[in-house]
Amino acid sequence: MDKIKKLENQNIDLVPLERENLDELVNNFTFAWVGAEKTGARWQEWYAQHESGERFVCLVKKDGRIVGYGSLLAESTYKPFEEDEVFEIADVWIAKPEREQGLATLLITYFESIAHDEEATYIGMGVPLYAAYAAAQCLCVRLGYLPDGQGMTYKGVPVVPGKQYSVDDDLRLWFIKDLSAQQDEE
Repeated sequence: MDKIKKLENQNIDLVPLERENLDELVNNFTFAWVGAEKTGARWQEWYAQHESGERFVCLVKKDGRIVGYGSLLAESTYKPFEEDEVFEIADVWIAKPEREQGLATLLITYFESIAHDEEATYIGMGVPLYAAYAAAQCLCVRLGYLPDGQGMTYKGVPVVPGKQYSVDDDLRLWFIKDLSAQQDEE
């Protein structure tokens, strides 16, 4: 999964995570609700997973600056995907000033091509259910993803009617896409 993609004439590069990117990622993508220490620890963990092949982390660079990122897991952390060997797209994030330029679409379709090259039949992702993620929910549908039929989950576990859950990034609906049509076209 060590591919590199470049968009000619647009100064956009998709590149794999490297150790020298970690400080820039922590500086640019530390969110108030998480803090720099937790963000740094997460990026250290992701870098180790990237190096071991457990997670492929891809950075979106525009004019040499990191403006987004995402990762691809061949072994999903979501049980139904894990059982069915569905590749999981995780944590796609594009900086606010760079949104609505097709960068998330570029990153997701790039992950699809990697999964396709690995002969995966399906690829999927979990998307939080509150308004901040409305664009991501719509993007999934536009790109041909459908709900996986398992309903909402909280921290990857199906929600139970009548029980209360926090409305946060862990309350998700999971989407899946069949890649076999792409394989049949070749």
